[in-house]
Amino acid sequence: MLYGLCPYEESTIPKLITMIDNSMLRFPASVKISENIKNLMKKMLTIKYRERISPQELIKYPIEGGKTEGSESNGLSVLNFN
Repeated sequence: MLYGLCPYEESTIPKLITMIDNSMLRFPASVKISENIKNLMKKMLTIKYRERISPQELIKYPIEGGKTEGSESNGLSVLNFN
């Protein structure tokens, strides 16, 4: 996990689905993450599955670390499949 938290949490599956369908993805301000990684997460969590990033696109996605300059590494370099 990038943050140690799930992006959406609810007590039941129907409530979770409603939350996902009606909520924007938000990033905690307490963790500084690069725009590149935010964009990747948005592409992976797109509601409409046909608009989501494909496995082939994910493998080719340019990951250059995850945290912004001046912050600690978050280990995302292990996701670089190239």
